[in-house]
Amino acid sequence: MQVNYCMKIPSDWSLLITLNDGNSGRTCDSTLIVRDPNGQFWFNDDYSGWNAGLRIAGAVSGQYVIWIGGYSRGSCTSALSFSRWTQ
Repeated sequence: MQVNYCMKIPSDWSLLITLNDGNSGRTCDSTLIVRDPNGQFWFNDDYSGWNAGLRIAGAVSGQYVIWIGGYSRGSCTSALSFSRWTQ
């Protein structure tokens, strides 16, 4: 699945993108690929349990292209979230 998402991000933010199936990734075992507005690709498989997620420090405003996948052959439901990441 591909998702296009435009965001205006303050310059001091770091961006956190996560997937959560509500079962520590055991239901979906998700994967996440993101292309940021500068054309850089980011990938993650197991950020929290088997749920995928990414921390992008110094994220920039613009269009993020997001590809969501999984290791299972079937379909499943998972929540995609965007938030500010602070250390």
